[in-house]
Amino acid sequence: LMLAQRNEALQLTGIEIDLTSYEEAALNFKNSPWSNRLELIHDDFLVQEFSRSFDLIVSNPPYFSTTNENLDTRKAQARHVSSLEIKPFIEKVHALLSQTGSFWIVIPYIDFGSWNLCAETNGLRLARKIDVVGKEGNDPIRCILKFDYSTGSVKNQMFCIRNKANSYTDQYIELTKEFHGVEL
Repeated sequence: LMLAQRNEALQLTGIEIDLTSYEEAALNFKNSPWSNRLELIHDDFLVQEFSRSFDLIVSNPPYFSTTNENLDTRKAQARHVSSLEIKPFIEKVHALLSQTGSFWIVIPYIDFGSWNLCAETNGLRLARKIDVVGKEGNDPIRCILKFDYSTGSVKNQMFCIRNKANSYTDQYIELTKEFHGVEL
């Protein structure tokens, strides 16, 4: 929905494996002002057959690699890598991404090396890396990565969500202001 809100030219296809989450997303898609540009599929990304390539693939996949999985099966599936391994995921992205397309993903900071190596092995090149810091002065907790097939230097950035006083940073407010509906 955020992508549709930000870019009026995008035709978007979402895919959701969990039935409850799919039903919630379907309702949100239907009730959005961009419903005519949104398609939703209830399936597993790794087995879903697509008849076309994509210019943009965006994912916020399950990425906790701890053994302390949530006892709620739905939450564990949504949050833990045991339900989605890196190699088959990257291979599927590579198979679906157009030659001029880009792939964006949010991952834990500590898993950057694994994702980057797997992407490189499959012909994708890191084009942009945004290290996300939860609170000013702390180490990064997440990475937002952009992969594509181009050549050139990697653009590295740092993004901080909260300042030392635990208020949202100006950077975060500016980036997300149109999505909140209230002033932060």
